[in-house]
Amino acid sequence: MSIEATPPPEQLTTLRSNAIGLPGVLFQSVTTMAPAGAVAFSLGAAIPFTGGALPLAVLFALVICVLVALNIGSMAKYLPSAGGYFSYVTHGLGPQVGWLTGWLFTFTYVLFIPLTLLVLGPVTDSFLSSNFHISLGSNGWIVYALIFAAITFGLTFFGIKISADVGVVLGVLEICAFGVLSIFF
Repeated sequence: MSIEATPPPEQLTTLRSNAIGLPGVLFQSVTTMAPAGAVAFSLGAAIPFTGGALPLAVLFALVICVLVALNIGSMAKYLPSAGGYFSYVTHGLGPQVGWLTGWLFTFTYVLFIPLTLLVLGPVTDSFLSSNFHISLGSNGWIVYALIFAAITFGLTFFGIKISADVGVVLGVLEICAFGVLSIFF
């Protein structure tokens, strides 16, 4: 009786084509810009500098964001690549600047999650403590930050499709919530 060794199945080493569509890509950008976070945490800081011109400053920022999005969308038609900014800058300004852009963008994303957790943990702790009288002590925010970190890791680990779908759902909820609040206020 002989046992034959079967070769391991070939592993997929390329990106899966059409893994996500326009809604997933769109809401990845929308959620990265974090409109709710921007409204909740940055507009208050902008008021001393802009005063009554705050709505105009927000309008200018919106126009700039739309122009950047249109630019990236146009480039993606001609340079379809998972490299994103790295590919675009490399093609336009050369490999050295593209390399630097790629690393700076990666560094930004590496900092994005911890900084978000540093805000989300205390906000969740404060919300649950004040509204539901659930308190985990003075360092309870760390528990909530770790819970959100585990959720983020899980969404990332199980693939872009589930992560993009969750981003679309949460992005739509965020936009709806702020739409209702803007009408109400």
